[in-house]
Amino acid sequence: MFTGYDYEDYCCKYLKKHHFKNIEHTPLSGDHGVDIIARKGRKKYAFQCKYYTGKVGNHAIQQVYTGCSYYKCDIAVVITNSVFTKNAIAEAKRLDIQLWDNIEVEKKRYLFIKLLLLAALILTTAYYIIPDEQKSQLYSYFINLYQTDLDIILLIVFLLTAIILATIAIKKIRDNAH
Repeated sequence: MFTGYDYEDYCCKYLKKHHFKNIEHTPLSGDHGVDIIARKGRKKYAFQCKYYTGKVGNHAIQQVYTGCSYYKCDIAVVITNSVFTKNAIAEAKRLDIQLWDNIEVEKKRYLFIKLLLLAALILTTAYYIIPDEQKSQLYSYFINLYQTDLDIILLIVFLLTAIILATIAIKKIRDNAH
């Protein structure tokens, strides 16, 4: 299960990918409302990370505002996988705090691709394991289901295209992770 601490680690990687330097976690307790401190250019940033299923409210804004001053940072940011309430957005605007929303964990985004690859792997394995007699029965079933060989060919082309696209996407994900 993904936790708030896991999300902080993810945010550190996200910041590194976006050219932040000197990325540090603050202490787990007594962090004064800041989870991560990082630098970009000549600016020092204070980040409050919120991994929520609901909307992020004013409390996060108040925390990072206090922590930004405590750690002598130039810019305060609340970063979340979710979105912010209207009141949080208004307060952040008044206090000049940046809000970064919808910073999703990549493993959620690519779950569909992973499931598609798993299905393709299972189908490929099944093809080689199933005896020829049963393959013939399955083929007959699909012929009756799809009526023509053209429908089956189109289905196979679709599945192969999906596998190829998923493979390319995973390669790009791995390349971007490094």
